[in-house]
Amino acid sequence: MANNFKKELRTIQKIIKGSPWAKESDMADVLDEYDRVVSAESEKSMIKRSALQILYSSRAIDTLLAVIVKRDFANRRQTPSDPHFTIGSSLHHLKNQGLVGGKHLNVSTFNDLDRNVCDKRNMYLHRAGKFPTLIELRQFISSTLNGIRVISKL
Repeated sequence: MANNFKKELRTIQKIIKGSPWAKESDMADVLDEYDRVVSAESEKSMIKRSALQILYSSRAIDTLLAVIVKRDFANRRQTPSDPHFTIGSSLHHLKNQGLVGGKHLNVSTFNDLDRNVCDKRNMYLHRAGKFPTLIELRQFISSTLNGIRVISKL
């Protein structure tokens, strides 16, 4: 694994640990998923490795975004119309409603996460025989890192 890739994963974990939502109950699971992404690098089969890494990193960002949006609804003292959050629905909430007392997710970051995380996740996890290339996996992680950096400042 390229050192930069592992460094980005560790940076994601560091941002999460220092974030306002760090003490939420699901955050330990999110951090563990990023550890699994690193551990999957030991898989000898590139197909198995990339499948595991996209699975783990997808579950991590999905859970992270859901925790952030659920917390926002609680802060607003509102109940979401649909309590099942996806990467897409969470991103739309952050873009359209923002967080209480904060800013909205900017269109550029929304588009990057939608294209390089949400769409890629759906393609690889819902279509048989599709696996990310190393470049696509690195783009997925880079977009995730950039998104988490931006969201943590909302």
